[in-house]
Amino acid sequence: MTPKQENYRHLGQTMIRKFAARNMEAFYTDTKEEALKKLERELTARETYSEALVGLTSRLAGVWLRANIVLDEETTQANRAKAGKQFVDVGICEEHAVAFVSALAKGGAKPVFSVVSTFVQRAYDQLSQDLCINDSPATILVTTGGLATMNDVTHLCWFDIPLLANVPNLVYLCPTSEKEYFAMLDWSIGHAGHPVAIREPSNGVRENDVAVLSDYSGPVRFDVTRRGKAVAILGLGNFYALGAELADALAAKGIAATLVNPRCASALDVETLDALAADHRLVVTLEDGVIDGGFGEKVARHYGPTDVKVLVRGAAKQFADRYDVADFLKANRLTVPQLVADCEDVLRGAGRTETGACA
Repeated sequence: MTPKQENYRHLGQTMIRKFAARNMEAFYTDTKEEALKKLERELTARETYSEALVGLTSRLAGVWLRANIVLDEETTQANRAKAGKQFVDVGICEEHAVAFVSALAKGGAKPVFSVVSTFVQRAYDQLSQDLCINDSPATILVTTGGLATMNDVTHLCWFDIPLLANVPNLVYLCPTSEKEYFAMLDWSIGHAGHPVAIREPSNGVRENDVAVLSDYSGPVRFDVTRRGKAVAILGLGNFYALGAELADALAAKGIAATLVNPRCASALDVETLDALAADHRLVVTLEDGVIDGGFGEKVARHYGPTDVKVLVRGAAKQFADRYDVADFLKANRLTVPQLVADCEDVLRGAGRTETGACA
């Protein structure tokens, strides 16, 4: 790594530490010491994920592409050397990258394109017209997606779910942990069906006890990880951890909630949703992004003709600029105490009317 590259990395980690220190309460309910330990672990997340991708290049009968502005852990000289000719730096030409991987996949290669969430919009035409109409089985890794990553108005990273999850033929997977992410990535590289996008976890190298699959083909089934009744919590991707916190908080109130890992943002597991309707009065959807056109609205539409209430939680549609994460989460009723209060209100028949209220 050159001195300039090292400076970039040091500057980025320093900014992350300062940002997280200001907004620590928004992320953690632990003590400050425990939170700092988690933060240090999360700083290694990008390096952990990128090292795994470099290791998979031996299985890629094609190339690994990266759209980037400054050199980061994925594109260090060491990783470039490991990937060899299979690494292509497309700069900031996301449109070219998507058309490129579509053609490569059609030709039998197994290309992987890594792109930051905020830049997905640049390649929307190619995603639809080149990649998905041709049903090319390329893999797209969407990095930095979430409400607590970039917070300036031109680089918001929380519109990718509605952008990608509503394009026909594209499977958009949302892993909850390091283990699940690696399983999805490993499957996608050997997959010969539809194009696949994977939302790389942006909340650190997380560990949990969710079941991972060896095959994510066909309709992806939701994973019911905790069985309860009355309230079901669907925590998508990054927000599965928030869902687990909410389930624990409801349990402390005497409400045994069901916890679900949806796994996929682009399709619903209708069978599981219908089964939940039998003994659940309220379904809570949690997604680390904008709710308009997102995962939760699909769930609410499914339950529309039934008596099941749906509490859709994520970010309201807006352009936010340089916001404080803790304030932003509170404004969107995404803190655990607020979510508990909203669940209790709905169960009492007094649902709230703020953004993201019951459908």
